[in-house]
Amino acid sequence: MSSLDFSKPFEAVARSVFGSSATKKVKNNGFVPCSLYGKGQATHFAIDARLATKFADYTSIKTKILSFNIDGNNVKAIVKQFTFNPVTSRVDCIEFFSCEAATELEVLIPLNIKGKSVSPGIKRNGKVNIVKYEIPTICNINSIPEEIVVDISTFGLGKTFTSKSLSLPEGCKVQKDFPILSIIGRGKKDADEDKAAEVASAAEKK
Repeated sequence: MSSLDFSKPFEAVARSVFGSSATKKVKNNGFVPCSLYGKGQATHFAIDARLATKFADYTSIKTKILSFNIDGNNVKAIVKQFTFNPVTSRVDCIEFFSCEAATELEVLIPLNIKGKSVSPGIKRNGKVNIVKYEIPTICNINSIPEEIVVDISTFGLGKTFTSKSLSLPEGCKVQKDFPILSIIGRGKKDADEDKAAEVASAAEKK
């Protein structure tokens, strides 16, 4: 994981000139254009491309309250989304939500699955079918978890786990019930029986 110091503001440069040629110049100078949304307006700035790459490589970056020094003005923000160049796969631009006036934000929190090695369903040759890799969660800005853990150590084949069963920290909630993962597969015994039947059928045809 790339090293990032969240204890102090990240340096940024305000942008006042827009359009394709201006954006191209920003990128050619080694920066990535950014937009900050909040308070009914947008603030445009740019950060070093190397910093943008570190942000993109940081697994739980969307759960971090980031401080930026934009030409002497300190602002707090959280990543909304990255846009990547389809050819180079480098960060093309970043959108942020302002945290200045907010007390709650909807945050995409990474899912961390534990207990695979002892899951009865996995032991029976099942697989984890992940529906949501990131969980949309309403969080108090002072209590945003870096991950949401789901323990599947007791899950058998056919088990479906939904958001209503999540164990969330205080100050966090989901707005509706939705599927997160399931254990799929027919099981090792069923698969072995199917294989045996196929072998028997092939032998009868000879």
